[in-house]
Amino acid sequence: MAQFSIFVKKRSASTTLYNNKLVFLIHNAFIADRNFVLGNAQVADLPIIYCNDGFCELTGYSRAELVQKHCSCDFLCGENTNEFSAKEVKEALRGQEEKHVEILYYRKDGKIKRITIILAFLNTKLVYNEL
Repeated sequence: MAQFSIFVKKRSASTTLYNNKLVFLIHNAFIADRNFVLGNAQVADLPIIYCNDGFCELTGYSRAELVQKHCSCDFLCGENTNEFSAKEVKEALRGQEEKHVEILYYRKDGKIKRITIILAFLNTKLVYNEL
């Protein structure tokens, strides 16, 4: 089963941290071996602001196609995706709660992937102070 993580900058976080520093820190220090997207909770639509190459390979989408889509990745849902699982992801994002969700997603080419999603929220103010 494939796995990816959704990391979201918290709404209350400082805006003084540049996104590229956050991406560098996440990509190199914490999860270099994981597939992940980084979403921005300071914007109402929770857009993806970065995804790594592994996530692009997992989904079949290019980074350019993924950036600015909703970080719930609901665009990967299809006919056999469990609605409850998709709703769990969105509710966890809305409530800023960490959660593990198993879900059936569809790649761009239509192939089905069973995926475990790990949702985590980053307090960028704390991260910034440790840089």
